[in-house]
Amino acid sequence: MIEELKKFGLSEKEAKVYLASLELGEATASDIAIKSNLPRTLVYDLLERLIEAGLASYTIKNNKKHFAASDPH
Repeated sequence: MIEELKKFGLSEKEAKVYLASLELGEATASDIAIKSNLPRTLVYDLLERLIEAGLASYTIKNNKKHFAASDPH
């Protein structure tokens, strides 16, 4: 699946974060970092790129950002 996402222009790490976010549903960056096995600080940067590309969004709950991947279809 990562290879397919790379064909759409995502880096390997962006693809990992996107897939982790899809699997988790709405989740914090910390949860996504654990699932994707990437550093949390890097995950924030990657999530921002995904948001700019329209592939993710976030909501604020209890003063925490919760991220969600956009529907892949």
